[in-house]
Amino acid sequence: MFDIQMFGARRLRTGCAVLCALTAAAFTAGCGGGKTPQGETAEESPAEETAVQDTQVDEASDPSGQPEEEAADDPADNLWTESGKVETEYFSITFPESWSDAVIYHFYENTERDKCSLEVCERESAAAGAGGILFTVDLTPDYPEYLDMLPCDYLGTLTNESGKMYHVVFRYPSDVQFDETTEERYTELYRQIPQVMEGFAGSGSYTFEKGSSEAEEQS
Repeated sequence: MFDIQMFGARRLRTGCAVLCALTAAAFTAGCGGGKTPQGETAEESPAEETAVQDTQVDEASDPSGQPEEEAADDPADNLWTESGKVETEYFSITFPESWSDAVIYHFYENTERDKCSLEVCERESAAAGAGGILFTVDLTPDYPEYLDMLPCDYLGTLTNESGKMYHVVFRYPSDVQFDETTEERYTELYRQIPQVMEGFAGSGSYTFEKGSSEAEEQS
């Protein structure tokens, strides 16, 4: 079963590694209202950006630590947002109030492999070209074998009425995702990820059930 305290300990070690990497690299690393479908409010200027989603795919948007087979994922349009909440046909996340205008989302689907990913980025770091990825939610029909190789947490499963099931993983970047001007804001949101996890729920015909990874069950 997922344990928030255990998550905090793991994320503390990950956060320390990120901050140490930042110091060693001297900051050289460079990611509303009613329900709105993806891309309708997107603008080109980062300074005036009001969109909560990105429909462009390039090398910079490839999630850090993403398994190589996921690189071909395509932007998906079945993502909706409203104040403090993001929703797909599989799940929804209700964010802390402070996240409402502070993050943007990139939603990808790989129909061939029946997988999808929601990437959540801190807005200012993304606009500054630093990456800004806070975490990525991965849905996979098969048990994710990369759990022991990447910084991540296993949340549980999503199952619909016909028995279709996905494993749910919160995956974190393995490199620095902010610069000297956005470090404080990024770090503030990163520390609130346990609260975000509590806002995860199934959507549509999918029901979410918390669970433990195989390694956690064996420990």
